[in-house]
Amino acid sequence: MNEKTIKIGNRLIGPNQPTFIIAEIANNHNGKIENAKKLIDIAKEAGADAVKFQKRTLEELYREDFLNNPNLGEHGLHYMIPVLKQFELSMEQMRELVKYCREKEIMFMITPWDKKSADFVESLNAEAFKVSSADMTNLDLIGYLAEKKKPLIISTGMATEEELATTLKFLEEKKAEYVILHCNSTYPAPIDLLNLNYIKRLKELTEVPVGYSGHEQGTLMGAVCVALGARVLERHITLDHTMEGPDHKASLEPDELKDYIQKVRETELALGTKKKVYSRGEFLNREVLGKSLAAKEDITKGSNITKKMVQVIGPAKGLSPQHMDDVVGKKAERDYKKGEFFTEEFLPLPKKIDSVAPFKWGLKGRFDTLDELAERWHPDLFEFHMTDEDIRSDWEPKKKYDLQLFIHATEYLVHRMLDLCADDEEHRQSSIKLIQDTIKKARQLHKHFNDELPGVIVHVGGMSVNPQNDPKSKKRLLDNLKKSLEELDTKDVSFLLENVPPRPWYFGGQWTQNIFHDGWEIADFLKETGTDFCFDTSHAKLSCNVTKKDLNEYAKVVQPWTKHLHVSDAAGLDGEGLQVDEGEIDFASLFEVIKKKPCTLVPEVWRGHLYHARGFIIGMEKIAKYLNK
Repeated sequence: MNEKTIKIGNRLIGPNQPTFIIAEIANNHNGKIENAKKLIDIAKEAGADAVKFQKRTLEELYREDFLNNPNLGEHGLHYMIPVLKQFELSMEQMRELVKYCREKEIMFMITPWDKKSADFVESLNAEAFKVSSADMTNLDLIGYLAEKKKPLIISTGMATEEELATTLKFLEEKKAEYVILHCNSTYPAPIDLLNLNYIKRLKELTEVPVGYSGHEQGTLMGAVCVALGARVLERHITLDHTMEGPDHKASLEPDELKDYIQKVRETELALGTKKKVYSRGEFLNREVLGKSLAAKEDITKGSNITKKMVQVIGPAKGLSPQHMDDVVGKKAERDYKKGEFFTEEFLPLPKKIDSVAPFKWGLKGRFDTLDELAERWHPDLFEFHMTDEDIRSDWEPKKKYDLQLFIHATEYLVHRMLDLCADDEEHRQSSIKLIQDTIKKARQLHKHFNDELPGVIVHVGGMSVNPQNDPKSKKRLLDNLKKSLEELDTKDVSFLLENVPPRPWYFGGQWTQNIFHDGWEIADFLKETGTDFCFDTSHAKLSCNVTKKDLNEYAKVVQPWTKHLHVSDAAGLDGEGLQVDEGEIDFASLFEVIKKKPCTLVPEVWRGHLYHARGFIIGMEKIAKYLNK
């Protein structure tokens, strides 16, 4: 089934989203609001997304004679009713806890056990209703909650599959938005009775997100459930296992909760995607340890290459041995020395790139590749990726091109990074000068290209080896950037700021990008300054992987200012510039967003310039398929 994504508060729940973790406090505060606040603090510090309490109106739930004399009921009721009476928080205390959660920036939720409690929960503006396992068959209460048009999170313990099917059908008829949680309603639940594979069965029965409400001891099972596809986890928490009350022994103490959530987050990172990708580190190791096809003897231009002319040797600097048939039988287009590697120039390329109108597409290159790429592929634009030497050179084309000109400014300022956000004034001014020189170069070259304004694409800086991403540092860096933009003369060019990856590699090491990788932060800045934007899909995906946000939502929020696209795939936290469809981006859904506001674009695949821009051409062929659907 196609799994749906739902929204609770500001959190998306579903495929490719971080697991939504609910710290269930229930009545483990033992009737003391001070304990409730301590448990909220513990949940927040551990990294939970929400805390959850329970609310009962006992006279709505039990007969008067049972409330007056619990001994009339079953043994469990005889124990439970006095506990509920003793530990129930008042409505005013619940309101105080709502306010406390907002101050702590953690979501507040309640399980209402009856209609009167449901009305009270609604008055608190809670983001969702939780339905206990005990009420999974209570269609009267579920229907009442569904009419309030808020998401439902429903536990399924103690129910048969037939009962579950009835409730699911009822929820669909009500057009409710909901999540289903697998659950074993014993406290604590024995490990051998958890039956976690039933999560897979629930995913067969419904298209909504599936999760797990756990009562077992230990901290491992949440991670196991995430590996099985759980999107929501609910876990009871306590200050101390030895406290009085029914749930404490099946709950997690503070250190256990931290360990539980850490295991979940590590599992999310480890799971990756269904696509086979290898990391930048694996790529480098592959180059050292792998093998390539190479000339076994000197080969002269025009010779027919036979198998005896080819050897397999390391390192992996050329074609994989799997491409032997692509080399053997071909005519050598140049001389090869013994030991020289055969490269991707032997592999076929498309004959042409299909139009992607109303988008305009182009290729990236250097001064010496302009003629070859323009004449062979007929793009609409050409983007030069400049070095500081290119900016100072006196190179000019010898003819006029019917192409729009783009220049991507260098990121390097001799032996340091270009940084328009730098606190050091000399560094900032040197960066401004280099960008101003880039703009001047664009103006000079413009006469050799068409009448469209030349684009100048800039990385803003704001990076550091050690993170400086606290709110005060962010504001200072953004203020420095505003000041730099005010000092630049951008007349007669289309000036575009580009989003950057959160963990960039510079000078052989990994740095931290402190600003301008988060789309929502960028949108606020662009709106305030009126600056246009170059949207890099790979950088954005890496940012979303770090911040646990949705790439399509990122694209939507920056779309009003997006004038140019850099398109490539991404994986993990630093797998940048992968070929389209070789990483984690769902390009089919992303391009449905992008299509709503056509602009210019180029494929920007890592090492895509090699072998006559083979990587860029393949990337553009893939992009065209999505844009022409």
